[in-house]
Amino acid sequence: MVIFYGYEKFLRRLPESLIWSQAYHDPAWQALFDGLHSLPLLLVAVAVCWSIQARRPLLLFAAMILHGIEDMPFHHSDAHRHLFPLSSWRFQSPLSYWDPHHYGHFIAPLEVLLFALCAAILAKRATSPGACMLLALLVAAYGLYWVYVIWVWA
Repeated sequence: MVIFYGYEKFLRRLPESLIWSQAYHDPAWQALFDGLHSLPLLLVAVAVCWSIQARRPLLLFAAMILHGIEDMPFHHSDAHRHLFPLSSWRFQSPLSYWDPHHYGHFIAPLEVLLFALCAAILAKRATSPGACMLLALLVAAYGLYWVYVIWVWA
Protein backbone atom coordinates (compact mmCIF):
# COMPACT_ATOMS: atom_id res chain seq x y z
CA MET A 1 0.00 0.00 0.00
CA VAL A 2 2.84 2.40 0.79
CA ILE A 3 4.37 1.79 -2.65
CA PHE A 4 0.98 2.15 -4.34
CA TYR A 5 0.18 5.36 -2.50
CA GLY A 6 3.64 6.86 -3.02
CA TYR A 7 3.55 6.08 -6.73
CA GLU A 8 0.07 7.51 -7.27
CA LYS A 9 0.48 10.54 -5.00
CA PHE A 10 4.05 11.63 -5.64
CA LEU A 11 4.98 10.25 -9.07
CA ARG A 12 1.62 10.51 -10.85
CA ARG A 13 0.53 13.45 -8.64
CA LEU A 14 -3.05 12.24 -8.35
CA PRO A 15 -5.34 13.91 -5.81
CA GLU A 16 -6.59 11.82 -2.88
CA SER A 17 -10.06 11.46 -4.37
CA LEU A 18 -8.71 9.88 -7.57
CA ILE A 19 -6.20 7.67 -5.76
CA TRP A 20 -8.91 5.96 -3.75
CA SER A 21 -11.81 6.13 -6.22
CA GLN A 22 -9.98 5.18 -9.43
CA ALA A 23 -6.30 4.21 -9.13
CA TYR A 24 -6.91 1.82 -6.23
CA HIS A 25 -9.44 -0.10 -8.35
CA ASP A 26 -7.17 -0.40 -11.39
CA PRO A 27 -6.97 -4.12 -12.34
CA ALA A 28 -3.15 -4.15 -12.20
CA TRP A 29 -3.07 -2.74 -8.68
CA GLN A 30 -5.90 -5.06 -7.61
CA ALA A 31 -3.98 -8.09 -8.92
CA LEU A 32 -0.97 -7.03 -6.85
CA PHE A 33 -3.03 -6.40 -3.71
CA ASP A 34 -4.89 -9.69 -4.16
CA GLY A 35 -1.66 -11.60 -4.71
CA LEU A 36 -0.24 -10.19 -1.49
CA HIS A 37 -3.40 -11.25 0.38
CA SER A 38 -3.76 -14.63 -1.36
CA LEU A 39 -3.86 -17.39 1.24
CA PRO A 40 -3.08 -20.16 -1.32
CA LEU A 41 -0.04 -18.30 -2.69
CA LEU A 42 1.18 -17.44 0.80
CA LEU A 43 0.77 -21.05 1.95
CA VAL A 44 2.89 -22.18 -1.00
CA ALA A 45 5.52 -19.59 -0.06
CA VAL A 46 5.51 -20.84 3.56
CA ALA A 47 5.89 -24.45 2.38
CA VAL A 48 8.81 -23.54 0.12
CA CYS A 49 10.51 -21.57 2.90
CA TRP A 50 9.94 -24.44 5.32
CA SER A 51 11.44 -26.96 2.89
CA ILE A 52 14.59 -24.89 2.32
CA GLN A 53 14.76 -23.80 5.97
CA ALA A 54 14.54 -20.08 5.18
CA ARG A 55 13.36 -18.91 8.60
CA ARG A 56 13.04 -15.16 8.08
CA PRO A 57 11.11 -15.31 4.80
CA LEU A 58 8.92 -18.01 6.37
CA LEU A 59 8.10 -15.66 9.25
CA LEU A 60 7.33 -12.86 6.79
CA PHE A 61 4.92 -15.05 4.79
CA ALA A 62 3.35 -16.40 7.98
CA ALA A 63 2.79 -12.81 9.14
CA MET A 64 1.22 -12.02 5.76
CA ILE A 65 -1.17 -14.96 6.25
CA LEU A 66 -2.06 -13.68 9.72
CA HIS A 67 -2.64 -10.22 8.25
CA GLY A 68 -4.86 -11.64 5.49
CA ILE A 69 -7.00 -13.52 8.00
CA GLU A 70 -7.19 -10.53 10.34
CA ASP A 71 -7.87 -8.16 7.43
CA MET A 72 -10.76 -10.11 5.90
CA PRO A 73 -13.49 -9.08 8.39
CA PHE A 74 -12.77 -5.37 7.90
CA HIS A 75 -13.15 -4.77 4.15
CA HIS A 76 -16.45 -4.19 2.39
CA SER A 77 -16.29 -2.50 -1.02
CA ASP A 78 -12.50 -2.84 -1.10
CA ALA A 79 -12.43 -6.56 -0.24
CA HIS A 80 -9.49 -8.62 -1.50
CA ARG A 81 -9.62 -11.95 -3.35
CA HIS A 82 -8.14 -14.06 -0.53
CA LEU A 83 -8.34 -17.27 -2.60
CA PHE A 84 -6.65 -15.77 -5.69
CA PRO A 85 -5.74 -17.34 -8.19
CA LEU A 86 -8.06 -20.25 -7.37
CA SER A 87 -11.13 -18.05 -7.12
CA SER A 88 -12.24 -14.47 -7.73
CA TRP A 89 -14.56 -14.60 -4.71
CA ARG A 90 -14.37 -11.66 -2.32
CA PHE A 91 -15.71 -11.71 1.22
CA GLN A 92 -17.50 -8.38 1.52
CA SER A 93 -17.76 -7.89 5.24
CA PRO A 94 -20.50 -5.78 6.77
CA LEU A 95 -17.63 -4.02 8.61
CA SER A 96 -14.94 -1.69 7.29
CA TYR A 97 -11.87 -0.35 9.03
CA TRP A 98 -12.33 3.00 7.27
CA ASP A 99 -15.77 3.37 5.64
CA PRO A 100 -18.27 5.10 7.95
CA HIS A 101 -21.13 3.51 5.98
CA HIS A 102 -19.88 0.16 7.33
CA TYR A 103 -19.03 1.16 10.91
CA GLY A 104 -15.58 2.56 10.11
CA HIS A 105 -16.11 5.33 12.65
CA PHE A 106 -16.17 2.59 15.32
CA ILE A 107 -13.58 0.20 13.85
CA ALA A 108 -10.82 2.80 13.19
CA PRO A 109 -10.60 3.93 16.85
CA LEU A 110 -10.56 0.27 17.93
CA GLU A 111 -7.63 -0.32 15.57
CA VAL A 112 -5.75 2.61 17.13
CA LEU A 113 -6.49 1.28 20.62
CA LEU A 114 -5.34 -2.23 19.67
CA PHE A 115 -2.16 -0.81 18.13
CA ALA A 116 -1.44 1.19 21.30
CA LEU A 117 -2.04 -1.87 23.48
CA CYS A 118 0.23 -4.06 21.35
CA ALA A 119 2.93 -1.35 21.25
CA ALA A 120 2.81 -1.07 25.05
CA ILE A 121 3.14 -4.84 25.45
CA LEU A 122 6.06 -4.93 23.01
CA ALA A 123 7.71 -1.96 24.75
CA LYS A 124 7.63 -3.85 28.06
CA ARG A 125 9.17 -6.92 26.41
CA ALA A 126 11.78 -5.15 24.27
CA THR A 127 15.20 -5.71 25.75
CA SER A 128 17.65 -4.65 23.07
CA PRO A 129 18.27 -1.08 21.92
CA GLY A 130 17.60 -2.20 18.34
CA ALA A 131 14.17 -3.59 19.23
CA CYS A 132 13.31 -0.41 21.15
CA MET A 133 14.41 1.74 18.19
CA LEU A 134 12.41 -0.35 15.72
CA LEU A 135 9.31 -0.13 17.92
CA ALA A 136 9.77 3.64 18.31
CA LEU A 137 10.02 4.02 14.52
CA LEU A 138 6.89 1.91 14.04
CA VAL A 139 4.93 3.95 16.58
CA ALA A 140 6.16 7.20 14.99
CA ALA A 141 5.21 6.00 11.49
CA TYR A 142 1.75 4.95 12.67
CA GLY A 143 1.26 8.26 14.45
CA LEU A 144 2.35 10.22 11.36
CA TYR A 145 -0.04 8.16 9.26
CA TRP A 146 -2.97 9.19 11.46
CA VAL A 147 -1.87 12.83 11.53
CA TYR A 148 -1.77 12.75 7.71
CA VAL A 149 -5.16 10.99 7.46
CA ILE A 150 -6.78 13.54 9.75
CA TRP A 151 -5.10 16.43 7.92
CA VAL A 152 -6.10 15.21 4.44
CA TRP A 153 -9.69 14.30 5.28
CA ALA A 154 -10.45 17.17 7.67
